Amino acid sequence: MTDQANFLIDPSQNLIKGEGKDHPSNKALELAESCIKRYPKSNGACYAHNIKESILQKELSIIGEEIILPGEKIPFQITYRNLQTIFLNIYRLTPQQFEQFNQSPDSLVLTISKLKPISSSKVSLPDFLDHQQHTAHYEAIPQEIGLYIASFSTKETMGNADQLSYFSPFQVTELSAQSCRENNDTIKIKV
Repeated sequence: MTDQANFLIDPSQNLIKGEGKDHPSNKALELAESCIKRYPKSNGACYAHNIKESILQKELSIIGEEIILPGEKIPFQITYRNLQTIFLNIYRLTPQQFEQFNQSPDSLVLTISKLKPISSSKVSLPDFLDHQQHTAHYEAIPQEIGLYIASFSTKETMGNADQLSYFSPFQVTELSAQSCRENNDTIKIKV
């Protein structure tokens, strides 16, 4: 049974198509749960438990713009798996806090947990019922000129041990510079 479940969740082997509740990962989850129930103390049940955990694993990652013009909405690309709701808090930072995040992101988490967000949103994500990774786009409300950090989390308040969190620093400014390397190895700068 566990080999069947593993086959169903391995995309390189999986030729079966399906969407939503018909997705093969749901069948794999049923097989893993059945194995655990029928043979709870077996090695197969241990393996099935690992399969089940990998199918149900929650994931969250965010891509955000680093520079935003005043009055523009703040775009984020949200990549997620097995999540239906996340919480966005935007915090205004001092230049020292902003620099601290760029040098040592872990040390800023404690600082942020003591700050009051200037903007909070509950973000609903489409649930495709297939335990696969999906991407959504979200635009936060515009902010005034300054330095900020957006905190995305699976829990409404920070500090929960079982929560997923992701931080995306950005600044709202009228001045910006963009550089890119051209094919001939020259650097092009736009201001």
